[in-house]
Amino acid sequence: MMAMATVTPRCPPRRGRRPRRDGSIGPRSLVSAGLRAYAAAIVVVGEATVTDAKDMLAAYRNRHRYGSCAGTGEYEFNIKAHAFPPDWVEAAIGDACAYDHIGDEALDQLRCTVENLQERHHWIGNGWCTAGRSGGWLLLTDLDDPAERYDNALYDLEAAQRGGDIDAVREAAEGYRATAAAVLARSRELPEIERDLRVGAEGLERLVTLRSFWQSVVPRKPYVACGATRRPDPGGANR
Repeated sequence: MMAMATVTPRCPPRRGRRPRRDGSIGPRSLVSAGLRAYAAAIVVVGEATVTDAKDMLAAYRNRHRYGSCAGTGEYEFNIKAHAFPPDWVEAAIGDACAYDHIGDEALDQLRCTVENLQERHHWIGNGWCTAGRSGGWLLLTDLDDPAERYDNALYDLEAAQRGGDIDAVREAAEGYRATAAAVLARSRELPEIERDLRVGAEGLERLVTLRSFWQSVVPRKPYVACGATRRPDPGGANR
């Protein structure tokens, strides 16, 4: 009877430490920590990566280059509303007064809208303003630029990897992931803000068509000027 041969399993050869880009040898965990950080940051949101999202933020800042409200770069939003007074209103009070009334209403609505946006997005500063020939662009100041923080975090991560301290790499990787997520979140928020502002502009366009909107400025008597006191009535019919 033949004796069965004992087969000793062969272990795969142990690999040595992986060289870094600069040619030095570091622990594999150090390299993988950095790779995991990059992989976690380059997340796809629709078709957008972090780089695409940064480009979107830059585009919102450089649409028309109207300048600055507070000495910093602002996001620019189109808030143009095609709101025109009805013919009967212009005939009663004149076009200058009619457009003043529309402008006052538009400014009141815009202040309210910006306050609501500030409650939802805490990065929006108080130094907002309008720009353009007819004030058709809203400039919102940014108290916390995620794109700048992302660039700084990327620099810190690369520096930590070159330094070779695994704890420093892990800490930098966490910061990198957090700032990448912030850039992606901001790239989703800006189109949402623009949609909200567009809804407000369309609401103003509908409002000016309503007779109730003009009741406070259109006189019941033709001689009452908008924004002015009543003129004397020579006939004494209006007492």
